[in-house]
Amino acid sequence: MTDELEELKPRLEKAETAHQHGDAVIDGPSGKQIGDGMQLAIDLVLSVGVSLFIGIVLDKYLHATPWFTLIFLIIGVAAGFRNFYIFARKLMRPNTKDNAN
Repeated sequence: MTDELEELKPRLEKAETAHQHGDAVIDGPSGKQIGDGMQLAIDLVLSVGVSLFIGIVLDKYLHATPWFTLIFLIIGVAAGFRNFYIFARKLMRPNTKDNAN
């Protein structure tokens, strides 16, 4: 038990020092990285979901099942990957105007 406590002392001192200086102590992905990942996931899911919904509604009212659903599904996937590509390019160049916000 005392050996385990001895091993924790350096980590505790590091955390205390970081806390006094206002630094983050957590090792792992930052909030910005988590936010970027969430934005990519939401962009991809929403682009596919919205376009699929539009395709289903058009099929229902125009009685063209499954053509509009398939067409809009393909458009949604393409739009999702396009958004993914654009966002990934912004992440690769963090000092550009487009990535200011």
